[in-house]
Amino acid sequence: KYLADRAQIPLPEVKYDDDKIKAQKQKRERLLALLKDTAMFYVKNYRSEQGAKHYEYVLKRKYTEETTTKFGIGASLDFNGLPTYLKSKGYTFEEMVESGACGEKNGRLFDWLGGRLIIPIIDQFNNVVAFDGRRIDGEKERKYVNTKETPVFFKGKTLFNINNLKKLKNEGLLSSIILVEGHLDVVSLSQGGFPNVVASMGTAFTKDQARILKRFADTVYVC
Repeated sequence: KYLADRAQIPLPEVKYDDDKIKAQKQKRERLLALLKDTAMFYVKNYRSEQGAKHYEYVLKRKYTEETTTKFGIGASLDFNGLPTYLKSKGYTFEEMVESGACGEKNGRLFDWLGGRLIIPIIDQFNNVVAFDGRRIDGEKERKYVNTKETPVFFKGKTLFNINNLKKLKNEGLLSSIILVEGHLDVVSLSQGGFPNVVASMGTAFTKDQARILKRFADTVYVC
């Protein structure tokens, strides 16, 4: 589909003989749609009056409006708003949990990243696949929390900011890559004039992530 879109060629309709494969494809599309709606919900929160504390934190980090827009930074205001919103959009209890957007306890749903500053994790095909949440209350316990692994998010095969790195490569502007640990490290370096930066989703760096970077450039600086 990606290649057909680039070449502006209609993609032949595929008839699935295997019902299981068709069901898996439909599930993936539903989860990606849910995650996209979640990202838009968080951005709306961030830009609302209720998102003032999150906005103040971003100002303290000296991020510009252009930067917050580029990275789709958002806000979770509480633990209940997201499940209520997603239910109103027609998503099921099971889809909310399986996507990683919501957690479940004693049969009740809650926002997995409740109260945090939200940074969406976007793959190289511009799909929102997960989120990173940063505490803004000054407490250091569980300062950062990622979405748990899901059918559309594999931590060891994902690099944060790979979508923007791909744009640089397509424009012929990528000769090397800077690899950092954290999501906000990426945001800061990018704003500082180094857009060729990705994060390894935490302290580990995997062979799969190395293979992905190899497709983009031969030179990688570990920062």
